[in-house]
Amino acid sequence: MTYAVRRSGRLAALCLASTLVAAAASATGSTEPRFEPGGVDVGDYLVKGYGNGGYDVAHYAIELRYRLATGVLSGTTTIRARATQDLSRFDLDFALPVRDVTVDGARADFALKVRAGEPGRELVVTPATGIADGDRMTVAVAYPAKPAEAKVSGYTGWNETETGVNVWNEPTDASQWWFPGNDHPSDLAAYDVTVATPDRLKTLTNGRRISRVLHDGLVTSHWRSGPMPTHLTFLAIGDYTVERGRVAGLPAWYAFERGGGVYVDRAVADVRRTPGVIRFLSRPFGPYPLGSAGGVVSRTPYATSYETQTRPQYTALMWQYNAHNMWVVVHELAHQWFGDSVTIRRWRHIWLAEGFATYAEWLWSGAHGTGSPQRLFVSDYRLYDKDDPFWRMAVTHPWFPLVSQVYERGAMTLQALRNKVGGQTFFRIVRSWVREYAGQTASTRDFVALAERVSRRQLDRFFDVWLRMRERPAPTVRNGFPADRGPPRECWRRFAPTLRQTCGFAPTVGCPVPPIRRDRSAAVVRTSPTRRSGSRPASDSYVTATDASGCPPCSVTAAATDANPAVTSPSSVA
Repeated sequence: MTYAVRRSGRLAALCLASTLVAAAASATGSTEPRFEPGGVDVGDYLVKGYGNGGYDVAHYAIELRYRLATGVLSGTTTIRARATQDLSRFDLDFALPVRDVTVDGARADFALKVRAGEPGRELVVTPATGIADGDRMTVAVAYPAKPAEAKVSGYTGWNETETGVNVWNEPTDASQWWFPGNDHPSDLAAYDVTVATPDRLKTLTNGRRISRVLHDGLVTSHWRSGPMPTHLTFLAIGDYTVERGRVAGLPAWYAFERGGGVYVDRAVADVRRTPGVIRFLSRPFGPYPLGSAGGVVSRTPYATSYETQTRPQYTALMWQYNAHNMWVVVHELAHQWFGDSVTIRRWRHIWLAEGFATYAEWLWSGAHGTGSPQRLFVSDYRLYDKDDPFWRMAVTHPWFPLVSQVYERGAMTLQALRNKVGGQTFFRIVRSWVREYAGQTASTRDFVALAERVSRRQLDRFFDVWLRMRERPAPTVRNGFPADRGPPRECWRRFAPTLRQTCGFAPTVGCPVPPIRRDRSAAVVRTSPTRRSGSRPASDSYVTATDASGCPPCSVTAAATDANPAVTSPSSVA
């Protein structure tokens, strides 16, 4: 009996002690972490499977060696990141075979999974021990591979040119074909990229070149850039003529792939005007926001362009039909402010990039006598009647990131805002936007809040009408139409069907007559071919010899009236 009493007393004491310890642990928050896998994507409906949860990348150190003759890319990417939850494992977006993975110096288990329904693969990494929320980690991935042979659902992001490779794309990110990462605009990071190639080849990527060393027949180039998301990176390796210059006091690199003939020559002439375009855009938008500039012209076998950070991409076939195409240069350089410096937080906010870049074209047009922004706004508005499917899609909820609405209706939104708040206030909004969100991600809600703060006006209904409603905005003062203007004239109806059938698009400048074969006597010459496959041009300019519609005639192209400022002190470098 005595034994039982003593045993019960000891049990009671132990229970009391356990309760007190548990209570103390709960009070101090010292419970053991519960490690769980990071998310396989970030929940962006436009790019399902892209991006990853559970961590935030701070820096990529990418070391590559490329053998053009064999197509073998040998790489090691070291990622510095911070866990945003207690991680048992995490994913990286990567399409190439992997040899080895370490986390904080310790060997980690890994597996490659094909991403269901989307191009690309997931590299699933399981570290030897869990990573606590808030802890920093260093992940090293080694990979020897032939990227051109790494295809997922028939797609490869490894884009071969006539003399090498030029790797970039949007929104299906091609970065997965040369380094592993967190492939979504919401994760900005700094980059150090070091590439070794045979000495006859040139290597370019984003940012500033830190060094270029020739040793034993190999050239090793080191570039530094960021902050930026993975989709704005690029890797160009090939037989390029590289020119150095300065833009707004900053270093600039221009690369032109050799052997392209007249199309490359045309592109070179326009891309060399980059300093003048940047000076022009700096007036309404504020100082150039990045640390270097330039451009790359490649012999990629299709017509497109893209706003890779600091150094936009232009394929020579963008100049196939016209001697000049300044619109594409203006568009991609405007992205250095909108989309590259201020980055979209989710793909559905892409109008904040494409709408602004299109509006930059309108500003250029107005300054060069080919149609003011207001005229282009009116023309675009009247091009689509109230029953046109164009109005049935909300700009902030596109079915695909590069649909025409994010370009055209995005630009119309900006001109309507300018009409509503006045030009001086509008450009204060724009410059404040660039200044306050430089090097950060932003959303439509952020822009609306800033516009209301700067203008001191309630604008939520205005933005709802232009960005969210699935119908044509009424042409009222409340919606940003000038009070002193009559309704825009219907001058497109007889020509738009012909132009759509002949050229695949409809005009946004003037009232051109139906086009005939391209020669010196052609009534219409297209000056802005489609930027990317599947996307409608942001805006187009035409030369017209006659105008039988009774509308104001189209002016000559900017290329015919603007001077051709060359790159400041260009020099060919090895």
